[in-house]
Amino acid sequence: MLIFAGVNIYYMNTIKNREVFIRMLLKKLFGLAIVFFTIAAVVGINPSQSQTLEEALINAYLTNPALQAARAGLRARDETVNQAKSGWRPNVEFEITSGVNNADQNSTSSNSLRRPRSGTVSLEQKLYDGGQISAETEQRIFEVKAERAELENIEQNVLLSASTAYMNVVRGQAVSQAEARVARAKSKRIQAEREQNNSRTNFERIVGSKPSVLISPRIKEDLPKSLKDAIDLAVKFSPSLVSSFYWQKAAKANIRKVMGELMPNLSIDGTLSTSKDQSFRGSSSDQAMVLATLTIPIYQQGSVHSRVRQAKHELAHRRLKHEDILREVIEKTQSTWEDLVSARARIDAFNVEIKSSEIALDGVRQEADVGSRTVLDVLDAEQELLDAQVNLVRAQRDEFVGIMALKASIGKLTAKQYNLDVDYYKETEHYNKVRDKIYGLGK
Repeated sequence: MLIFAGVNIYYMNTIKNREVFIRMLLKKLFGLAIVFFTIAAVVGINPSQSQTLEEALINAYLTNPALQAARAGLRARDETVNQAKSGWRPNVEFEITSGVNNADQNSTSSNSLRRPRSGTVSLEQKLYDGGQISAETEQRIFEVKAERAELENIEQNVLLSASTAYMNVVRGQAVSQAEARVARAKSKRIQAEREQNNSRTNFERIVGSKPSVLISPRIKEDLPKSLKDAIDLAVKFSPSLVSSFYWQKAAKANIRKVMGELMPNLSIDGTLSTSKDQSFRGSSSDQAMVLATLTIPIYQQGSVHSRVRQAKHELAHRRLKHEDILREVIEKTQSTWEDLVSARARIDAFNVEIKSSEIALDGVRQEADVGSRTVLDVLDAEQELLDAQVNLVRAQRDEFVGIMALKASIGKLTAKQYNLDVDYYKETEHYNKVRDKIYGLGK
């Protein structure tokens, strides 16, 4: 390449009109570069290797470890409802004893060898516990609902991150390819390549596969008509607000549960037992007993009262946290809306700039053909057009990410609402399966 450049410079010095020669040489090299990158693009884009946004979102929905972990956490939370309801179920135990008893009585010079054995079945059933079981069951149900909303929030964040990573790679593909066609943009090309490598790494972490040739997605808008509508929807459907609401109700139920420990408890106990050889060889005994027990708390070292006060503070904490999240959701929705409006305004401006730059470039080229403009003027005009095209790609990326972010703010970025072609995770299926399960160790 250096030899080629040196020869060209040598011959250029022998030509009277150096500017005409440079312009002719650059046109040929630029034309060859366009042909080269066009062929490379055509060869590189294999339809069988291309990847759509929907495919990336489906892969993230099925394989993202953060989302999988949240689902497992929800299934674990489902079991707490069954555990709370178990307080109303009877506790049944069976006890059996067997052994040898050799009694040596010196006073009578007699020896007695006995084989005592017994079996006992006991049952305990709570009849009243001051409302503790009912309150705890209600508390656990609210906690499950809160965690369902948190799962939806994580699902939306994963899909938003996957969409953002996808568009970052698409943007990088377009920008790095455009920058690579201009030799004077070497530093920008290096920066674009670095950003593209980071985008691809981030894409693989979120989606779970390496990006191939990504196809620019079509925008599915179905957005609110105004900022006020967007805020109203966010306040009503934001998963983080829904989760906070149920955590608040769970904290309120917890107060009733702890206060129930200060109330009387009533239970019934039944015992059925049989024994052999207990007192002497050949003896037997059968017994059946039913007892009702009433327990009235008097003083518990102050611990229960302390836990009631603690539960009240926890409720106050949840209420204030809910207010904070409400303000955060409103602020985020407003900023997301403004970002989207700004991106669309920039798209309009860059489209106008591109048309103006194309007209200006055409005029500069015509003037250069007649010798009234230099090659540098042509290159400057081409660079201005290129910059406008690159800025348009970036603004289009910002518009798409803004749309997806606004969908997430109003709770409309779940796999089901995006109509992804995938079997949706049913968050209530496991709950309904284990809610009243009375035995069994299977999942």
